[in-house]
Amino acid sequence: IKAGEATLAAALTVLDAIHETRTTLYDLEKKSPGNLHLQTLLSEIRKDLAALVPGSFVTLYKTRQLPNLVRYVRAMEVRARKGAVDFAKDRKWLEQITPYASALAELLDTLTTETSDAKRNAVEAFFWMLEEYKVSVFAQEIKTDGPISSKRLDKKRKEIESLF
Repeated sequence: IKAGEATLAAALTVLDAIHETRTTLYDLEKKSPGNLHLQTLLSEIRKDLAALVPGSFVTLYKTRQLPNLVRYVRAMEVRARKGAVDFAKDRKWLEQITPYASALAELLDTLTTETSDAKRNAVEAFFWMLEEYKVSVFAQEIKTDGPISSKRLDKKRKEIESLF
């Protein structure tokens, strides 16, 4: 029961962060209904939020990963606030993320039933590294869980490409 209670507590914290972030997105949208740049940004963030934290997130992620989800969701909120003020700067930051998001999509497409556990684990690690990188790019004030950079992502990607 203790493990279940820990999972519940962690999940509730994630849900609180999602609620706060969605409220911020709604408030920003309400303040500038005709701003197409802002609408684009908020739509992207909503899509990212839904992909990162689907309805099944409690069964999808390990309990120890849930606190990190809170940081990633809060980083999306920070990104929305900053992007509402300076959309051009958000686009420049997004340019740093896009190659790695594309790389992740390509890596996920290569996974089959024959894919080794080592490669699956490496792709999952790349996924989490990318989320940390997003924090470092969009919401530096939140702080990453450890060192992260484009060089580290490039290195991990090369490592994954050598696996079967």
